[in-house]
Amino acid sequence: MMRLVSILLTLFISLSGPVMGKFSDFGCWNNAANSADNIVIDAYGTLSKNSNIPGQAHHLNQTAAFHDVIPKSAGQSIKLEGNILTDAGAPHTMAHQSLEGFWNGFRGTATVPTNLQYTSALQQSLRAAGLSEAQIQQAPRSSIRERLQHGLLGGMELPRVPGPIRNLAE
Repeated sequence: MMRLVSILLTLFISLSGPVMGKFSDFGCWNNAANSADNIVIDAYGTLSKNSNIPGQAHHLNQTAAFHDVIPKSAGQSIKLEGNILTDAGAPHTMAHQSLEGFWNGFRGTATVPTNLQYTSALQQSLRAAGLSEAQIQQAPRSSIRERLQHGLLGGMELPRVPGPIRNLAE
C-alpha cells in the first residue's frame, strides 16, 4: 500500500509542473547564469538545431545512462553554454563535472542509483551550471515526467551507470 502511495505521489508531483516542449510557457532562453527564471525545455533533436538559443543542447536525462530507454533525439534538453571538451568553467562543463562526481560514487561498485538519487544529482548539476533556483525546479520536473513516461519510477534503479566522459575540460 505504501509503495502505491509513493508511486502516486511521485506521479502527481512530476505531472503538476508546466507542460514540456513547444507548447510550454517557459518563454525564451538567455544565458542560464544571467536569465530570467524561464527556460526552454524541448526534445534534443529540436533544441540542438535551434540557433536562436545560445549554447549546446544538454540532455536532462543523461544519454549515457538512459539511451536504452529514452531515444536520444527525443530526450528532454536545455541549452547550456560551452563545449564540455574545450571550455573549462563553462556552464555546460560545470554541469557535467557535477554529474561525473555523482557517477563516480557508483562506478566500480555493484550499486546502481535510483531515479530519485539521479534527480537530486541533476539538480546539483544545474546549480553548478549557474541556473536560477526556479530553473533548477523546472528542468528536473521535465526530467522526472520523461522518465515516468518510459516506466522509470522514483525508487527504481537507473538503466545503467555510464562510463566516465573522456577528456572533460577541467
